[in-house]
Amino acid sequence: MSEREEEFEQVGSPLRAIVEGLHQRFEAIGLEKPEARSEPCPRCGDRGFVMGRQGAIAVAEVCGCERRCRLCNGRGVSVQEKDGYQFAQACECQTLAHRVASFNAAQLPARFAEKGFDEFYVHADDPRELMIAKREMMHLADTARPGHAGLGKGLLGKPGTGKTHLLVATLARLTLGRGIRARYIEISFLFADLKAAISDPRARATVDKIDVLSEVDVLAIDELGKGRGSVFEEEVLDELIGRRYNNGKLTLFASNYPREASGKADPTRQDLSSLSLRSRVGERVFSRLHEMVDFLDLPQATRDRRLPPTLR
Repeated sequence: MSEREEEFEQVGSPLRAIVEGLHQRFEAIGLEKPEARSEPCPRCGDRGFVMGRQGAIAVAEVCGCERRCRLCNGRGVSVQEKDGYQFAQACECQTLAHRVASFNAAQLPARFAEKGFDEFYVHADDPRELMIAKREMMHLADTARPGHAGLGKGLLGKPGTGKTHLLVATLARLTLGRGIRARYIEISFLFADLKAAISDPRARATVDKIDVLSEVDVLAIDELGKGRGSVFEEEVLDELIGRRYNNGKLTLFASNYPREASGKADPTRQDLSSLSLRSRVGERVFSRLHEMVDFLDLPQATRDRRLPPTLR
């Protein structure tokens, strides 16, 4: 008997009797008890899931090896020790299906399917604010408690500075790591989908409704401020932000626009710093955002991670 098995036998938990009873039932109907594995699963690397894509959306799938979990050897219960006491708790493998479902429901961009915080590299010559933004988003992903008072995060910076990467990495950890309900939207796509639903009744059953996005535990809005600035877009954004504000829902967003313009606005200029988030979303939404999120401002000197060095 291994050391882990000896520890399990010593734990006087009701869960032990339940798990052992299930094993006896499996054996009675001819199902073999899972065997311990010495080598990592070649398909998932013992993560328990594999990543894929469905069109433009990242999707995860539970790997078949999960029934032979290395952490609990198929029992469904793992033994933990804290302050000199041993206790049994449900193994991570027991929540994997729920966590995978949460990840798929978030509808993250397929481009970032395998890009978490570990793949977000901050170099020595990058601004200090970039490392702070990464740490803040990691902390939120690990500690956020939907339904309790807490501020979201607003990432502001020019294109190519990694804002979408940080948003997606945060939602991936919240969903796959913790099973929290979350959703990612690109604001201009939301506007287009809602317009399509208005003009085409066949699209109404599949388009995201404002009430769904208003109630999800964590909502990440990408490209906030993007759009034509029409009355329709202003009303949609005002309703979405207003309902999440009133319901105390955790909201994240990223925008290419600074909070305030750096100079006199000039619509003919390509430099987005000549415009402002405030002017793009309106006074009421801008005011509410200040109560909903901590702003993380990336300086103009932050390099564009997508461009080669010769074009930065």
